[in-house]
Amino acid sequence: MARIEQRFIDDAGRAHGEPIAAAIADLSRLVLGSRAGHSSGVVSSIAVVIIERREDIERIFAELDANTLATAGEVVSLLSKRLRK
Repeated sequence: MARIEQRFIDDAGRAHGEPIAAAIADLSRLVLGSRAGHSSGVVSSIAVVIIERREDIERIFAELDANTLATAGEVVSLLSKRLRK
């Protein structure tokens, strides 16, 4: 008998049964530099932590954005100096 299934497709085109699984696969590849097919182990564990700590991560970036605007480019200068080391 035919049935309907809902799937969530990650950026690599792989199907997942849950949206969280697709998000973990995308984070593993995008943020953590995971190669296609490498979706287990430490890389996936870090991706899960990123998702779990999303609120804190967004707060940190919001603070960075606010501080960057407040210092009118001084942060960019500091980052450039660090990258040159």
